[in-house]
Amino acid sequence: MQDLADFRKEIDRLDDEILRSVVARLRLCEEIAILKRDSGVPMMQPERVAEVKNSRAASGEKLGVDSAFTIRLFETIIAEACRIEDRLMAAEEPRK
Repeated sequence: MQDLADFRKEIDRLDDEILRSVVARLRLCEEIAILKRDSGVPMMQPERVAEVKNSRAASGEKLGVDSAFTIRLFETIIAEACRIEDRLMAAEEPRK
């Protein structure tokens, strides 16, 4: 039988996994920002943002997670990705 310390240890492990996944996603967004900048593609892609939020909400619902929570979670992640992309696109010269 697990005790509270065991549950907390598992939560800590999962939190680390979540954070590593978010960092990996944001690093991909850095690469995307450079590609967008070099290709002249606008940073903000509203249709893609809507697609991500809607598809993740649907995936969350299938897993038993409230869609409003999933949307809020991805709004936070997307906002950080946009901040990073905006900074990279504005700060660096296009590659030659």
